[in-house]
Amino acid sequence: MIKEKVLDASGNEIRIPGTLKGVKAIGWYIEEYGIAQVSINITKFRETPLHIVFQECYESAYRRGQRVSGSELVGLVPLSSMLDAGRYFLKKQKLSAGVSDEELIHIAVKSMGLDELGPFNPKERIIEYQLEAEQKRLIDMDLVAFANETASESPAPGGDLFLRMLQRLACLLVPW
Repeated sequence: MIKEKVLDASGNEIRIPGTLKGVKAIGWYIEEYGIAQVSINITKFRETPLHIVFQECYESAYRRGQRVSGSELVGLVPLSSMLDAGRYFLKKQKLSAGVSDEELIHIAVKSMGLDELGPFNPKERIIEYQLEAEQKRLIDMDLVAFANETASESPAPGGDLFLRMLQRLACLLVPW
């Protein structure tokens, strides 16, 4: 069943604010599979953490007599988001959050069903782990290889790392 858009007197679509700040979401029913899907963009992850967004989606589905069967992250996620989620779900289960980062990430992945649709490899999906891998690769390069890499069409190193690398490059080029 598709709901018709509700319009105001000027013909503009009326949008009802959701329950979470810094979140944009839309849902639809996929008749072919007999499921509903919710696509969520978190624009302020510190203000509205990943686990709170997941929990709200879970509770909204529950109120409608539905269940969340899994979730998927598109792109990369900050490490802090995964650690906070792990702590949240352990606390919710009345368990100690005094575990390793690896275990916190595992709890977050399992609790939010991030591995239901496919494997979730933290080394590939967490921003800091990707930057670590990129940093090691760039740091191991000589000056010519580094300059060639940063001038190429390959993805450029991100933010802080790139600034540090530029500072390192600048130091190497300063005449003694």
